[in-house]
Amino acid sequence: AMKMIMPVKAMSSGRITHTKSAGSIVSAGDLLGSLELDDPSSVQKIDNFTGKFALAALEDTTGPKDPAAESIANVNLMLDGYAPAGKPSELVQKLFKETNGENWQDIASDIFERYLAVEEKFAAVMNENVTTLDQITAALLAQSKDKPEEVMALFLAHGQLAARNEVVLATLRDTRWATPGRTASDRLTKCLDRLSKLPVTTGYGPVVMVAQQISEKLTVVPFEDRRQKLGMMLSTEDSSKLATMSAVDAGAELLCSLMGDDSDLIRTKAMETYMKRSYRSFQVSDMDIIPGSPWDVSASFQFQYPGATGSEGMRGCFCTTISSLSALTSVFEKIPGSFKEEMPSKIIAIVGPDAFASTSDRSSYYSSEGAFTATFAEASSQLQGAAGKLKAAGVTEFVLVMLQPPLQPRYACFQAKDDWKENATRRDMKPVNAYLLESNRLAESYELERIIPTIGRNSMVYLGASKVAKAGKRGPPKTVFVQMITHTSKAPVGQPGWETPPENLLLAAIDELERARLSPKVGQQPNGSIFAHLMWLVDLEPVEANKYFEDFLNQFVSKYGDRLQAMKVDEIAIKVGLGKSGGREHTLRVTASSMTGEYLKTFGLLEVEDPVTTKLKEWLDVKTREKTSLDAFSTSPLQSRRLIARAAGSTYAPEFLGMMKVELIKRWAAYEQLPGAVPMPSSVFESTELITGSDGQLVESDRNAGLNDIGMVAWRCTM
Repeated sequence: AMKMIMPVKAMSSGRITHTKSAGSIVSAGDLLGSLELDDPSSVQKIDNFTGKFALAALEDTTGPKDPAAESIANVNLMLDGYAPAGKPSELVQKLFKETNGENWQDIASDIFERYLAVEEKFAAVMNENVTTLDQITAALLAQSKDKPEEVMALFLAHGQLAARNEVVLATLRDTRWATPGRTASDRLTKCLDRLSKLPVTTGYGPVVMVAQQISEKLTVVPFEDRRQKLGMMLSTEDSSKLATMSAVDAGAELLCSLMGDDSDLIRTKAMETYMKRSYRSFQVSDMDIIPGSPWDVSASFQFQYPGATGSEGMRGCFCTTISSLSALTSVFEKIPGSFKEEMPSKIIAIVGPDAFASTSDRSSYYSSEGAFTATFAEASSQLQGAAGKLKAAGVTEFVLVMLQPPLQPRYACFQAKDDWKENATRRDMKPVNAYLLESNRLAESYELERIIPTIGRNSMVYLGASKVAKAGKRGPPKTVFVQMITHTSKAPVGQPGWETPPENLLLAAIDELERARLSPKVGQQPNGSIFAHLMWLVDLEPVEANKYFEDFLNQFVSKYGDRLQAMKVDEIAIKVGLGKSGGREHTLRVTASSMTGEYLKTFGLLEVEDPVTTKLKEWLDVKTREKTSLDAFSTSPLQSRRLIARAAGSTYAPEFLGMMKVELIKRWAAYEQLPGAVPMPSSVFESTELITGSDGQLVESDRNAGLNDIGMVAWRCTM
């Protein structure tokens, strides 16, 4: 036991009475003894306070608090160098959620300007000749000779550069609200330009990189000017080329608005380009554009899911425009006669020029929410009335695309299997994204509830309650699913810079998780899962492609491990097609998963699905092409034990293996930057569980984690 001898000296005479004897066990706050002084007036006695203790700082807090103002104050204090009231990125997400997208450009500009007010001064004095702290201090003091307190404030803020960078990076990623459909303010554009010009060698590298990427996506060109420019291009350019342009220049809101143009050519080309853009990842055939007057142009075609061959899984699609929801019944009369019950088909009806003309507020994508949901009953009623006609034409799905320029359209999906009622889990989901984001596959195993608002244009967030796992005291296990998709690629896989788009996409997914956890429906308890579908064709053999993506995921986990652990991410899956320009030959799914116990362990499989039903048929080993299987994570004891550990504020023991691997990869990455460093080995970390054999000795086991029935676990680790 540890013993301490501490002399206590009395500065006045008197008599001492011990209340604890020598050798007693004491705790903090225990009374050891008391003094009876000869002259009590010689010392100041401490008594319990009675009465009212008023703090001036609390005098003005009688009224209701403004959550947004409080969040702004917390972010500003962090930018000024004070200890954060929470994780920087989470505070930013909380701020933008509470402001509900209103005045977001001014809020973002305020954050950037507060950051730049400090860092531009440091960047201006730091160069080849000014590198030490003393030199930097002298240079800044020379600029503010009569105001040393300002220099102290600069150093206080700059001293928290890592936290300040996190605030700015989270704010930059949230500027996705400004991409397609919105025009960036001159003030915001200038801030991004200033951020892009900071030196990359003095701690500003990540901020500069993201600021440059966001600058490329933002536009200062008003919606109407972009619309007119696209109209001119439609009259001269090939629709296949226009379909691959950026969303800023040829997004759905622009193309659909041109379907009411006075020019017959522009109307038909707008419809053709919109269909090719929407179905660019599918195999499309027999496209027929049917001209008509403004808001009466149509298109019909057949399509197959990626990877289908011959005529297997052929489906039909008919898209048309109407000037108001009251004209919905006219759509049923336009259905092509070639559509038969034997071939499942989809109808897309675009309502323009403005489906919410009575809603003047365009400050947020969700400003039209009330008017939007009010249309569901009428649309459902009309679809139910035409159920017989729709069945005869093989129509199983009906999608309403409701324009709200200059913002992106709202989407509502109605399906025959639901008696033509609106499908809430597919609300605001583009017509093809239910397949690309695997929402249908998720719905087979989970009861899904959509979480809004989301940040990204092509992202969906769900809170899923397992249908198959055994329910505990708090109900079935729940998971927050973030489903993402991107068509953007910077370079062929394996070439310098190819990792940037998937890294940005996964970072955006973490942002979505942080935003979702602010909802009372979600909170901090559920696990997190991220799915990213990269809509590229990777011209590599499966084994080689798998290695690149596994290495990428390992690096990502090591680089952003803190954020992933804070968001309780237990699975990251990347799906990508392999093949040449002729079409997808294989589908590779690379996963970092904790379902085997090791934290976010990476592995790759080839995915084979039924082209008719789109259901998963089998998994194939990347190397041997032999059939394999995945353990049912939701039905294993691992998830419930992990949840119990997290609820107690602890970490489930098998997860330490992955954390060790993450840290090891991080150290290898730092070492590889040194001159003469050898490359990191492919097997940087391996572990094998040790269990007690029949003879009482430890033996190696390959069983899954979570199957132990005693309270002690052991592994042999090779690093």
